Amino acid sequence: MSAPTISPSVISLLQAILQTVREHAHSLSIEDIDQWLEHELEGYGDFAHFPDYRIVECKQFGIFKKPGQELQHFEQIHDDCLNERDRCQLRYLHLQLSLSDCLSTEEEIQRAWPTRLLASYAEDIIPGYQCVRAWQSFHAPLNERLISGVLGHLIHLLLLSDNPKGAVLIAEVAEQCKQNPQLDLLWAKLYKDATSTA
Repeated sequence: MSAPTISPSVISLLQAILQTVREHAHSLSIEDIDQWLEHELEGYGDFAHFPDYRIVECKQFGIFKKPGQELQHFEQIHDDCLNERDRCQLRYLHLQLSLSDCLSTEEEIQRAWPTRLLASYAEDIIPGYQCVRAWQSFHAPLNERLISGVLGHLIHLLLLSDNPKGAVLIAEVAEQCKQNPQLDLLWAKLYKDATSTA
């Protein structure tokens, strides 16, 4: 499941699985499950809690312009151009798109630098040039990371439930995963791993 693209049917199946759990989430008495499901289905806000699988190491790029000239240059911004605090802040990109959007895109995922940060470095990254735009960039297949992360987190949350409905939902999701051989194998592996360490 590490190919750059993934079939729409698998994306739809994953959405259906999350919707199935969402319909019953209120009865599970699991803290934060409603919010997590909402974020996966609709996207994460700036101040949301991001699971580890949605935090990826990224690169920095910028558009540079020489004062008085119209020509612009596209360049990678290397870590040694930044102080330690800002390097730590920018090193990781938080994936905010919904699960379906993340899996559907083949494009580079970007997040603009905060205005304050760009202003503080605009004149210093390349001597004689001004950085007019800078962004975090991630451009690699996300399929395996996100699908494993979402299903693994779902299993973890459902196993936390004291309500018998949690076990029923685990069985329902397992049945849904059987519609796709790869999801079926992945769910079985993740469930085995989670229950063997519980």
